[in-house]
Amino acid sequence: MRHTLAALLLATTTWYAAPAAADDAGTHTSAAYAINDAGDIVGTIDGGAVRWDRNGNITRLSLGGSATVINAAGTAAGGDGGPILRWDLRGRVTNLGGVEGLNVVAAINASGTVVGSLIDSTVGDRAFRSTPSGTLALLPPDDGPCTGTGINAAGTAIGVCFIPSRAIRWDIGRPATSPDDGGTANDINDAGTIVGTRASLNHAARWNPAGRLTDLGTLPGGTRSNAIRINAAGTVAGTADDATGATHVVRWDRAGAITDLGPLGSDLGAVVAINSIGAVVAYSGELWNLTRRPLGWDPAGRPRLLPLPPGAVAGWPTGINATGIISGTVQFPDHSTRAVRWNGAGVAYLPVPIHRARPNR
Repeated sequence: MRHTLAALLLATTTWYAAPAAADDAGTHTSAAYAINDAGDIVGTIDGGAVRWDRNGNITRLSLGGSATVINAAGTAAGGDGGPILRWDLRGRVTNLGGVEGLNVVAAINASGTVVGSLIDSTVGDRAFRSTPSGTLALLPPDDGPCTGTGINAAGTAIGVCFIPSRAIRWDIGRPATSPDDGGTANDINDAGTIVGTRASLNHAARWNPAGRLTDLGTLPGGTRSNAIRINAAGTVAGTADDATGATHVVRWDRAGAITDLGPLGSDLGAVVAINSIGAVVAYSGELWNLTRRPLGWDPAGRPRLLPLPPGAVAGWPTGINATGIISGTVQFPDHSTRAVRWNGAGVAYLPVPIHRARPNR
């Protein structure tokens, strides 16, 4: 459902919130999509975009849609099936543009520049990058479907084009380029290093800022791997198959040495994030049959227990910050969801609005 800009501005208010107990999990539906190093989390409550600060205070950002990315300054972005929206720390909204449809915000950088994809009626997906003036600029090529997947502090955006399938890089003020043997581009760090997969092999790849390829290889006996996330230090998280074909979560150091963190447990799982000191989060399983499970590893590569709260039967992480706090969502037998946060003390629901009765006069 679309909302006018005026309605969105009126909806930018702060709600009183208190920690939610396990037995009120069915009162509200919520989900968490991203976390920054300050501990701010963005997501949805009852179908509207929200931001929780580190203390659990809720700022409602829009009456519909969701906030899906957030940067270190607390600037968030997302949408409601219509235009792409960006909110500053105070909750003030900028309508960046876009049309009705399945628009995706993939990433936001330190200055608030947003990258993602929107639907074009002629060619399908079109990659975009927001401009300093607060609009969306469609990225070339004009004649083929492409999606934006990441952006760094310099504004260099990356993505994937599909006809033919190839990784692509968009530098500010320069023609689009494809890195050597680039099949997919999944992430980029502020040094300009890109990770993804090769075009000619199902191998994880890393490209330096000049586009030169390093094949990150696979586990012994395996034939497939995929580099999914990279941190500022150049440590990479992804997946690789072992000699039996089972998918494992792996981590490559800056020199390219691979560490097997353990089996993913399902071909339907994925690596979600790596933080600045090398902690990794992932999930295994699928939503539709309530089998998705959260997984985590500390910087030393040791498994980290991510328990589910009472009553929840499934869950998944959506991000991890520098201090190891993890954002995520859990699922209940009726398929409803609640946003949660994992820290050293375990798991806790993110707060939901408390509606207090007015006193009699």
